[in-house]
Amino acid sequence: VYLTEAIEYETTGKSITFDEWGNINASEFDGYSDDAKVVFNNVTIVDKTEYQYENGSTAWEFTYLEFQGNGSYEFNSCVINNTIQTHASSVFNNCEFKGIATLASNQPNEYAIWVYNGDAKFTACTFENLYRGIKVCDYYDGSEVKNVVVDGCSFKAISKKPGLVIDDHIAPQSMAVTISNSTFVNVQPGDQGLYIYETDNHVPTVSNCTVSLEDVSSASSLVSLAKAGGKAVLAQDVTLDAALAPATGKELAIDLNGHTLTA
Repeated sequence: VYLTEAIEYETTGKSITFDEWGNINASEFDGYSDDAKVVFNNVTIVDKTEYQYENGSTAWEFTYLEFQGNGSYEFNSCVINNTIQTHASSVFNNCEFKGIATLASNQPNEYAIWVYNGDAKFTACTFENLYRGIKVCDYYDGSEVKNVVVDGCSFKAISKKPGLVIDDHIAPQSMAVTISNSTFVNVQPGDQGLYIYETDNHVPTVSNCTVSLEDVSSASSLVSLAKAGGKAVLAQDVTLDAALAPATGKELAIDLNGHTLTA
């Protein structure tokens, strides 16, 4: 789908579905200097894009619905099913990101959204029941992620990674990622055991965020959470085989939930 002028799309109870490997392109309008802007209000976007190599194996990096071009995108109160990739500056307000396990294109190594280029801002968005949350990556030549802001968002039940994964190969010194006022419930600790994010190079600015694990059943989960700080709710009796040592300035709260914690 190629869009060459600013449009605003709004619908109630309907959705836009992409069945093939596709993209939406917001480009300049007839050569004028001002770029096109595409606004989605109350839209459900369903991504069913699939791509396979000649040998039949699935190419996960090409199965994202791509929002491309020189313009910008704004999503307000939208539901995004499966996976998208932003190549242009994008704003998400009060949006819900879902992973649809019944779609063949939904795979464990896919993120709900891949910020590939430009700026991205997420405000009051929810990421729930997903394999992975937000990927910030400018790995390929020609891409450069600049400013990513996550504010007032909720991440819950993400089975493979922390809320955000930052992979900044092109220009880590020029990237700025800010995560604030957000909650992370039953997400994974990641490479650095931080739950909120893992990173290759860039260290984001994090403020006023909380981490909690529900239904904790192992000592290793408690020890890992202690390093990041947060709240744990026991699902069964737990016996510690290592010391709980919260990092400096971190607090670990444990809700025994009727169970016993033995050191």
